[in-house]
Amino acid sequence: MTVRLRPNDERRFIKSSIPPGWSGETAVLIACGPSVTKAQIQTIKNAFYAGNCRVMVVNRAYEIAPFADAMYAADEAFWTAHIEIVRDTHIPLLFCAERHPCEKWGLWWTPGPEGEANGSAAAGHMAIGISEDPSYIHFGLHSGFQALNVAFHLGAKRIVLVGYDAHHNGGKHFHEDHPEPMQNAAAPHMWLTPYTQAAPQLIAKGVEVINCSPGSAIRNFPFATIGAVL
Repeated sequence: MTVRLRPNDERRFIKSSIPPGWSGETAVLIACGPSVTKAQIQTIKNAFYAGNCRVMVVNRAYEIAPFADAMYAADEAFWTAHIEIVRDTHIPLLFCAERHPCEKWGLWWTPGPEGEANGSAAAGHMAIGISEDPSYIHFGLHSGFQALNVAFHLGAKRIVLVGYDAHHNGGKHFHEDHPEPMQNAAAPHMWLTPYTQAAPQLIAKGVEVINCSPGSAIRNFPFATIGAVL
């Protein structure tokens, strides 16, 4: 069994390029689509503790996979509501797109292409495909895509998508809606274009992406069951 070290000391704000710490590995990204099942999470957990994959959770997916290596959540409103509970999980890598919460709580800042400029968010959402520069990411209109770009920078060679539904059939999330001012997946159809743009780029870079989200509207990557992949 692979031993995963958890940080116990005070976190510090990180403003630096994302290193390829997961180089050549399989990374499972768990988002919050309603297709996520307990059976999927158990399969992922077994593979994780066997040392067969890395795991990154997106937003409230930390609640069902607190064993994860990494977590991504984009905005300050989310971290304000969840930081204390997340700290109790001791997830080692915590990524966020906004600078202020990163400075406040010691998160890893993953800005858009314009860095500290006021137009960072707009530039990040309008950027085509994924960023190949590890000093920033492209936003792709939602957190799931941003997590994909982070996993790419971390060096994963196989990325498995779970809970990447990109539709409202069966609900918006596996959990209840976020309270205001957080957003609740208002227009998932708009998320599809960034994946269409990123798919050939990922193939060219030798990164295999597999979608293990049953019924997903993201059809740019081959589908499989999580059991067959892990």
